Amino acid sequence: TGVELRKKLLLYGKDDHLLNKIDYLTKNNIELHAQIVLMPGINDGAHLIKTIEDLHQFYPALNSLTIVPVGLTKHRDGLPEIDIVTSQYATMMMGQVKSLNKKFTTQTKRPFIFFSDEWYILSGTKFPPSNYYSPLDLVENGVGQVAKFLEDFDLNMDKIPKSFKEPTEFSIVTGTLMEDVFNNHILPKLSKIKNLKVNLYPVKNNFYGDMVTVSGLLTGKDIIDGLKGKSLGQAVWSSYRVLNDERTLTLDDMTIKQISDILGVPFNLSNDSIIEIFDRKILG
Repeated sequence: TGVELRKKLLLYGKDDHLLNKIDYLTKNNIELHAQIVLMPGINDGAHLIKTIEDLHQFYPALNSLTIVPVGLTKHRDGLPEIDIVTSQYATMMMGQVKSLNKKFTTQTKRPFIFFSDEWYILSGTKFPPSNYYSPLDLVENGVGQVAKFLEDFDLNMDKIPKSFKEPTEFSIVTGTLMEDVFNNHILPKLSKIKNLKVNLYPVKNNFYGDMVTVSGLLTGKDIIDGLKGKSLGQAVWSSYRVLNDERTLTLDDMTIKQISDILGVPFNLSNDSIIEIFDRKILG
């Protein structure tokens, strides 16, 4: 919210009077949820504290503030250099979560400041229970999405068969960000199921660059290229987030059928649920 830094970052020629706009919206009973895209060494430190202070004054109408790590594509010719968020930086920032929320208080148990899921994964920090994020209204912004995913999996493990009569194999495709989450929390439990083989294929994002690691920004071509020559089993599963809002096309305008035809097996999408794969009998 610092005027000069904001003008520089957003290439504004003059002050856009952001806080006046927020004041107008909140006074007209518009509930707001804000985000800070954090760039190491640029808008962190004192700049971050000032921004939080400026926004917290509008609580509870401005109901939450999410801090997300900057995402950088490979298409940055002629643009200023920005450092990526490393695991060390993420660990440092996660160490401030409790103290920040102690300073910027709320009227309920729900905190004012949230750190998006990437921070927890990058720093290796354990996710809080999903009720920490209640009512989970920020899931689409990547806040509490992984916590709910893991919690739902653990709560519904009894719905997954303990064994299969015939050898069964399927594959899961995800962005590279989620690789450790699957390897540490999901696959060890699925590996205990008799006659079941689950392949995990984290796909690098060639379209935007490998610094873009979320599943929702994978293209159809990257998915296909990432699975070439791999053992896929009876079906491939991924998150519905690889599609547009209408759930018809990927970012590079491919359909589910086109991807399935090229892979030679059904390409299925779940609603961020491992249990759904088994409910839909693997093939969907």
